[in-house]
Formats: sequence, structure tokens, C-alpha cells
Amino acid sequence: MNDITARYKRMCGYNVLLPQGWDTQGLPTELAVQRRMGISTEDVNKFRSACRKWTREKIRQMRQAMLLLGYTPDWSFEYRTMDREYHRKVQLALLKLYQMGRIYRSKHPIHWCPKCKTALAKAELGYKREETILAYIKFKAGENFVEIATTRPELLHACVALAFHPEDSRFKHLIGKEASVPIFGKKVPIIVDDLVDPDFGTGLMMMCTFGDEQDVRIIKKHNLPTVDAVNEDGKIINSGKI
Repeated sequence: MNDITARYKRMCGYNVLLPQGWDTQGLPTELAVQRRMGISTEDVNKFRSACRKWTREKIRQMRQAMLLLGYTPDWSFEYRTMDREYHRKVQLALLKLYQMGRIYRSKHPIHWCPKCKTALAKAELGYKREETILAYIKFKAGENFVEIATTRPELLHACVALAFHPEDSRFKHLIGKEASVPIFGKKVPIIVDDLVDPDFGTGLMMMCTFGDEQDVRIIKKHNLPTVDAVNEDGKIINSGKI
């Protein structure tokens, strides 16, 4: 698509810049070196050298295929994301954007692989369907109890709020109240949000940090606190309150 657009614009008289870049710091490269070359990440220097060698060979193969296909980038602007000069330019761009107030630093959840010890892009994730339980848990709200349904009961210690849909009349009496988290005893607010599905479970949902992307959206929207529930090894963190 890039090549088609560039060719069309050139034919229209535009001076087109179409550089060829190579994203060389992806997880597939690391996994290929580990699995196909049998080199462990524990030997950092050897592993890094093998990744560079693997990358250079794959770039050579892809460049040759592009030339055979007649791809027309400006090869004089070719770059690789593993090169020091590219790192310098990225760092300079980040500094300039920060000075312009265009970027900020904040704490956010990420997709993390406990085996590879690295962050993952959403495009690198795989999903599979499995049957699981729908756990019903009672929270004390005032003198009464309210019941939530969740597929993530293991995140109970990371609960920071209960939420229901603003048009769900069953829970309107709970607006502005707090609930006590079972076992852990901490108090969490009961909030309303139209992202909650009133037809799921009991209609009253537990917001945890973080069970899924909906939790992320609601917790950020209402500026709720976060609890580190899982460590980098993928293990539940002991809160020390049991």
C-alpha cells in the first residue's frame, strides 16, 4: 500500500519521501533466537549478538524480496531500530515532545509475559476460549449485603470499587455508599457507570486492578486507586491481610 501511494503521488508531481525502516527489536526475534538457535537470554552478550546476526540475515532476505518485487522506497534513508543513531534520534524526539508538553509520564497497566519478562503489544497477544466459574460474592453495605458476580475471584484483594449501571433501579439505594470487601475488610465506594452491563451476573460488578480492559477504563475514569495484584512472575501478591 505504501508503494502504491508513493507511486501515485510521484506521478502527480509530488516529491515523495518513502524511507525503508526495519523494526528490529520485536519479541518474535528474541523467541526465534531462543528456540531455533538454542541461545539463552541469561548470557546477555551472546544472546544480543545472536539477535543482531539473525536480524541482519532476515533484513538481507526481505530486502532482496522487495527488490525482486520492484518495491520503490528511498534506500538512501534506510534505517534499523537497533542502531545507536536511531536510538539517539528517538531520545531527542522524546525530549522535544516533553518540552512541548505533548507527552507525559504516568502509571498504567500493561500486557506482560511472565515467562519472557517483557511487555507485549496488543497485536502480539493470543486468546483462547475456556469454560470457567462465575463466582458470587457477598459484600456488606451498611447493615445489608449485596452480591456481585465475577469470573476473577482471585483478584478480590485488588477490588477498589463496586459499580452498577445508572439506569439499574435495583441498586439506586446504594449510590454514595461504601461496601466492605470480604476477607480483607477494606471499604470501597459503590459507583455508577454506563459501561457496566446490567444483564451480566447480578448487575453489580467488582472493579479490580486489573481484571480486564473495562476495569482499566472505569478505574481511570473515576480516578480510583490501584492495587498491585500480580507480580512480574505472574503470581498473586500476598496482601498480608489474610
